[in-house]
Amino acid sequence: MGLVLGVEGDGGHSHAVLTDASGTLLGLGANDDSSDWDQNGIAAAASALRSCVTEALSAAGSEAALVEASVFALAGVDFPVDERRLAGIPEATAALQNGNCVAFLYDNTWIESQLAGDPQWADYEMPLETEDPQAWAVAVPLDQLEGPYGDFMRETVTDWHRSGQLIELNREWGIQDNPFLEEMHEKHKSS
Repeated sequence: MGLVLGVEGDGGHSHAVLTDASGTLLGLGANDDSSDWDQNGIAAAASALRSCVTEALSAAGSEAALVEASVFALAGVDFPVDERRLAGIPEATAALQNGNCVAFLYDNTWIESQLAGDPQWADYEMPLETEDPQAWAVAVPLDQLEGPYGDFMRETVTDWHRSGQLIELNREWGIQDNPFLEEMHEKHKSS
């Protein structure tokens, strides 16, 4: 098998990776352009994706003709009619499991939860470091933000970070170390 192209994009960025058949990373392309075709139109989404794919091919010193397999995870697949226009996550994961592609680029939280808790993913790994980590949050009603409930939630979450409880729970459940949790633990451990 030749090269494998993985593309991921949403309303705030686009990424492309190029690997060989063994999964070795050969090239990476990224930009902050929206590839949400539903929000910005096909032409704008195509331009954002073309840019990061071109960058990945250039970084690998390769050309598109050598790509033999690809997988896409794109924002804008929200309704059944969209699924008929752009295949989604179920089709991409089925292609991976059926051997029709060798890599799947998607949200790290979803991948980590599948690897940690679903036996059908036991023979898979997430070898690339998360490129665009997102902080998790706990929401409270605005009228409670400075009230007793907001204070309780703020103190509880700060204590989870201080004690390292969230890091330990990740490890207990087989989820990879999380840079955000490590950063918050360092920030709050002496407070």
